[in-house]
Amino acid sequence: MAENNKKETNNPEVEKGFDIDKALNTKGFAEFLAKKGERKAVDVNKENVMEETFEVFEVKQEVLKGIKELFKNEIQADMGVKLEAKDLDSIDTYIDGMAIDKPNEIVKLKDKIEKMKELPKQIAEYESQLKALGNFEDLNGVLSKKLATREQFRVADKYSGVLGKSEYVFAHLKLAFKGAVHFKETMKIKFNPGFEPSQEYLEYVTELQTLKKEKIDMKAVEKNLGSMDKNKIKSVLSSVESDIKETEAMLDAITNLEMLKATVEKSFTQLKKKVFGGISDIKEINEVVQTKALQQLKEMVTGGTVDSLKNAQSKFEKLLAAQEGSTTGIDPFEGKDAEKMQEAIDITLQKKASEKIMETVNSATLGNNALTKMEKVLQPFLAETKLGSLDNDETKEFIIKSIEEVSSNLGDSIEDKGKKLLLARILAKAQV
Repeated sequence: MAENNKKETNNPEVEKGFDIDKALNTKGFAEFLAKKGERKAVDVNKENVMEETFEVFEVKQEVLKGIKELFKNEIQADMGVKLEAKDLDSIDTYIDGMAIDKPNEIVKLKDKIEKMKELPKQIAEYESQLKALGNFEDLNGVLSKKLATREQFRVADKYSGVLGKSEYVFAHLKLAFKGAVHFKETMKIKFNPGFEPSQEYLEYVTELQTLKKEKIDMKAVEKNLGSMDKNKIKSVLSSVESDIKETEAMLDAITNLEMLKATVEKSFTQLKKKVFGGISDIKEINEVVQTKALQQLKEMVTGGTVDSLKNAQSKFEKLLAAQEGSTTGIDPFEGKDAEKMQEAIDITLQKKASEKIMETVNSATLGNNALTKMEKVLQPFLAETKLGSLDNDETKEFIIKSIEEVSSNLGDSIEDKGKKLLLARILAKAQV
């Protein structure tokens, strides 16, 4: 009996128990146990407890890696802020705490992170399918043309052949007779706009309009086919009907895909908010994101060029959008006066733009094609559609006033007087 037991023990297929020593040699596990031990005593010799704890530790490691990567990418996309590994150290404490106090939650978080990585693939797949189907507006235009073509050929089919044409002629003769009957009403309407025509007369007008349209449609078909051959008409009608069904099917497919894509995008946004919810409560994370975001903004504002200030405006608007709808839940302007920041950008940008206009005008020369040359150097300013928070009209007004101010400050030399005349012409054309 003892021999039999020995054979079973040496059998490699017999499942071995959890290897406590191997687990304790895994990087980070001893530290995790120590943190857990600060809250509750840990017996490293209890195999079942150690196995369960190690499983949580492995899940925690996966979650930590995944959530840091996702959060870093989201902050980069939302605010244009690049976070370093050390900036995310406080997430370790948050995830460790969850793994120790709420081990079931860490498993759920792992599932959410895995889903977060899959949903963008679904969205990309829908986008790929939509691209393959084509543009909805273009296809709708194609359908409208096909429907119009179908009506043309239906009319031609209706009146093709000797009998059809005779029916068409008879319809016109009948309408001509009706027209003679209603001639008095036509005259009354012409000379008395307030006259109320009879219902019979209104029906006559509708019939007349329909026949006129049918005549135009028939001519279009005759032009395309060269004749009113019934077989040709039916062949084209069949082809057009097939095209219509295919186009309608593609439009339905696009609509369905758009709905599916929108549903997945909404789920993705909601999921991100759930996953990042706890991280947005970490004080250190909030501070490092805000510090880096506002530091970048400050560097752009103090960059000293119109372009750097335009970049500052774009950055400011990106941060403002993140403040209102970031899925990370982090407000880059928390505790700061965003309006004052916008004001600082506007003042600096307008000052730099005015200085640049002055510099451009002063460095311009007269001579051949003087007006064309001056227009060319000022065109980039006159083409501006946005300066800081100014909209298109406000920007145009500011640029015109700046040019007027530069012109008024020019001297009394012949060259400066010449420039004033050129600027007067440019401003007149700009304000048309």
